[in-house]
Amino acid sequence: MIILCDIDNTINNLTKVLLDELNERNSTTYQYSEITDYDWLNHTFEDPFEPTEHKEFWDKVSVDTNAVRFLESCIQDGIKVYL
Repeated sequence: MIILCDIDNTINNLTKVLLDELNERNSTTYQYSEITDYDWLNHTFEDPFEPTEHKEFWDKVSVDTNAVRFLESCIQDGIKVYL
């Protein structure tokens, strides 16, 4: 068996942190729940991924430890996991 796991917003909070940063930079108040499609950030902000180019941004992104434990248990059970 093989499990394919998307990382962003599945085992981490990348988009939430990015939206918070963009709201701060642009004096906006968008909510995470307003993001309804893949291109929402691109349609709403100019150069929305620029903050990801700075180390300080990544210091704010966190990983769900329960998701990591689950994926580790899958690997221990012989399941191939691709991120």
